[in-house]
Amino acid sequence: MKKNVLLTAFILANLLAFSSDTTRIIQTSDSVNLFVHISGKGAPVLFLHGGPGSNSGYFEHTGGNIFEQDVQMVYLDQR
Repeated sequence: MKKNVLLTAFILANLLAFSSDTTRIIQTSDSVNLFVHISGKGAPVLFLHGGPGSNSGYFEHTGGNIFEQDVQMVYLDQR
């Protein structure tokens, strides 16, 4: 658990250097590709979807744009 928290914090810190509307693929040390989309401006908010086999697209397209007016949403798709 601690390893996942540290990995997430590291990813978030590196992604905040990118522009406010960008999409990236991050490859982990064990060659897993993680999809990340950043949109909006303001304080960063990390969105993690609810489980395996899902992604953050459902939230991003149905309600994320409301939050993106006030905060920078970081959509990180888990493994």
